[in-house]
Amino acid sequence: MDETETSIKYYFNSTGPRGVIPLVLEFRWYRDNLWEVGYGVLKDDGTASYMAITNNSDSKRILEFVLAKIRDFSEKYPDAKILLLGSTSARIRLFKMAAVTYLADYGNKIIAC
Repeated sequence: MDETETSIKYYFNSTGPRGVIPLVLEFRWYRDNLWEVGYGVLKDDGTASYMAITNNSDSKRILEFVLAKIRDFSEKYPDAKILLLGSTSARIRLFKMAAVTYLADYGNKIIAC
């Protein structure tokens, strides 16, 4: 984990038939109490490719990790609002379904787009 005043990054792996693929989940301060959240494949230079798709048959495990970190973040920063960023229509749909199902108790604090 790396943390600054405007960014919190969690490093984790996708593990499946295509091997181990390093990923990063990033909370980025946007303005006021609004934070953007996105995840992607960790590139060699330390940045994330938010458009990359792992196709590693572990999307449920990745989603569980992302949701757990969103819950942790929300507990640590109760006044923050979260903007879930999806780089593909499939990822946006997944975030919206997850927000409705697993994050419903957070009310209007989470926006998926």
